[in-house]
Amino acid sequence: INECQVNAHECLETQRCDNTIGSYTCIRLQSCGTGYTLNAGTGNCDDDDECALGRHNCLPPNECFNTKGSFRCRIPHRHYLQSSTSTSTSTTTTTTVRPPSRYNAGNYPTSRYSSYQPYLPPCGIGFERNSLGACVDIDECARGASCHRHQQCINTNGSYRCRDLLTCPAGYRVNDDITECLDIDECATGEAVCGPEQTCKNKKGGYVCVCPPGHMIGRNKRCEDIDECAMHGSKVCQQNSNCINTIGSYRCECKEGFKNGPNEMICTDVDECKEIPGLCHQRCLNYWGSYRCGCHPGYRLGYDNRTCDDVDECEEYRSANLCVGICEN
Repeated sequence: INECQVNAHECLETQRCDNTIGSYTCIRLQSCGTGYTLNAGTGNCDDDDECALGRHNCLPPNECFNTKGSFRCRIPHRHYLQSSTSTSTSTTTTTTVRPPSRYNAGNYPTSRYSSYQPYLPPCGIGFERNSLGACVDIDECARGASCHRHQQCINTNGSYRCRDLLTCPAGYRVNDDITECLDIDECATGEAVCGPEQTCKNKKGGYVCVCPPGHMIGRNKRCEDIDECAMHGSKVCQQNSNCINTIGSYRCECKEGFKNGPNEMICTDVDECKEIPGLCHQRCLNYWGSYRCGCHPGYRLGYDNRTCDDVDECEEYRSANLCVGICEN
């Protein structure tokens, strides 16, 4: 099933839905750029705190200061204290220290301080400081991270993940012992997406939505009635019958002048002359699928094609001198 086409996905407006075998993926229409990471929950680009993640190159006594999309290194002013004198019962010690020459001494006046301790912000989760004071990733796999049997530990930046050594294709899942792939019955789990009039049937690696008899899936993925009469033409019914389409099926009706035979499949001729007494005034002649009325000599079939009217030969053939004497009809 194409979840993107039937709108059965959960992609955001800022994402594009790409169909895959058995599933789909959401692809952001525009990349976040350097210093930002896509938030899968909101679809927005969140700023990366390079200071907390240990992705900066600030060295002591500098401290890292996060900015939108980047960071800055700066000297903590609070570590330069006012002139102080330490006095004991025996001696008085005064220490004067200038800032390192790599900083602009003109901007930082000479000051005295004791027990200088640079401030280092804590590293983010999954990171720790190395001997140089920089935040580096912790390799949880090397330190015995917990993964299940038949799984491989893979270290990631700031975390780790467990990957199954047995990978199953779409429509299958790994069994509890992680020894084989089992078919997922999407119909039983409710993962299948079928229409209200369709029946879900599971198959290996997937499922199909089946329409009721006499129906098929149309363009809108809904079940539509099959017009067997239009699809198969005269082949669907026997000779001398008409095909009538019905919802989910069809029926064959005999044409006028025919009736169902003993097996109700073949239409046989109706002998109207025998079955309808008095159908004709004088003579009835049966034909295949119909009948015809006739008259005795001296009579003519009327306008209703059923009754017979007397022919007045004397009047009709007067000009022909039908008789030498008087003509009587």
